[in-house]
Amino acid sequence: MSKNILNSAKVVITALISLLITSCSLTPSLEKSEEVHQVFETDQDKADARSKLVIPDSVTADLLSVGNTSLDTSSLEERFNVAANGVPLKPFYKV
Repeated sequence: MSKNILNSAKVVITALISLLITSCSLTPSLEKSEEVHQVFETDQDKADARSKLVIPDSVTADLLSVGNTSLDTSSLEERFNVAANGVPLKPFYKV
């Protein structure tokens, strides 16, 4: 029975040490917090500068006209519907 108590004590002590180490590593420091805020402020300034970029009207027109072009259907293969229920695959796909 003393082995069970010893094993239980080892588990509890290991858990407490792990908890102590983890809790100490998660404690935020004021300097790191300020550095993070400075980075976010700098990134926001860059994003604001990017949003002020002017896109020329010719570029906008080209981008919008891409979806409006009609396709040349003469180069497409003729397609047809096939219904083949219950047919084995090898003979059906054999060319």
